[in-house]
Amino acid sequence: MNYVVIMAGGTGTRLWPASREENPKQLHSLITKNSLLQDTVNDVKDLIPEDNILIVTGKKYENSIKKQLPNVKHYLFEPYKLGKTLAIGLSALYLSKLDSEATMVLLWADSYIGNKAEFIKVLGQAVKYAKNGQNLIIGVKPAYPATCYGYIEVGKNLDENLYNLKSFKEKPNYNTATNYCSSSNYVWNPGISVWRVDKLLELYKQFVPEYYKVIMQFESNILDAGIVNKFDTIFKNFEKTEIEDTIYPKAENLGVMPADIGWNDIGNWGAIYGILAKEKDENIIKGNHIGIDNKSILVHSKDRLIVTIGLENIAIIDTPDVTLVCQKDKAQDIKKIVEKLKEEGREEYL
Repeated sequence: MNYVVIMAGGTGTRLWPASREENPKQLHSLITKNSLLQDTVNDVKDLIPEDNILIVTGKKYENSIKKQLPNVKHYLFEPYKLGKTLAIGLSALYLSKLDSEATMVLLWADSYIGNKAEFIKVLGQAVKYAKNGQNLIIGVKPAYPATCYGYIEVGKNLDENLYNLKSFKEKPNYNTATNYCSSSNYVWNPGISVWRVDKLLELYKQFVPEYYKVIMQFESNILDAGIVNKFDTIFKNFEKTEIEDTIYPKAENLGVMPADIGWNDIGNWGAIYGILAKEKDENIIKGNHIGIDNKSILVHSKDRLIVTIGLENIAIIDTPDVTLVCQKDKAQDIKKIVEKLKEEGREEYL
């Protein structure tokens, strides 16, 4: 059976002040009228039905997410952030109890897919490969020399649109990224991957046996509704790591499928503007706004009237208790503001 795992546990600090600890970005409608999480489900349900979707998220978001996704039946709740290695390993175990040879499509609730038809086509092909034991990652053809994404070096051709994954490349500097983009041998790594769960668990056993051992403690009760309470006890002092560090670089015979799916990381307000703007210097307005002589601005607000005159390349995010004003190309630095608020003990704004 084919399943989708959607990772939806982040707090989205770079989309503050709309995204907060208690109401994170995946629950907000930032691109369409639906939330980011609802959009992710809609992206794949033509290939894999909602009955076969597993949402991995924080326990404190349970009520909000179930209200948004009443037809999704499978949830794996975290008592706190477990780290990708644990969360993905537990997801593989969960699905293995539903079907010992299940295929698992791993997605993230903060990814934008512009070309949904091509996305479904590529995933359908990837699932067929995974059924035959070929674990793989979907690579995205670079649109520009991004320095904020990791890259994959593509190796020899194995089958139709399937290549050997030669190596992972960390976030490069601009010159290196430019060289990558001028070559057909490099693709962005969006973290979208497809696995047969038994093969993935074998990688855990081989490369991170300490994680495998603790994950397999839950083999008999991973499907229990109250399992999150046992996670809380077992993982409290367990090291939280990223699967990109623990599994991916060590795994042999990984495949990569280059794809042109219109992918974008919904990571900050500048990225949202880039997704929504269809023309150069277009103003993107969501909310109550009036303005003159503005160019290339983003306004995201609710009730309060926002008035702008003569602004360019500015994002304005208005919430009931915080108003953010920044240059769009400085949107990555919002994370620094969040850290500063933590340092100053102003958690009421987080």
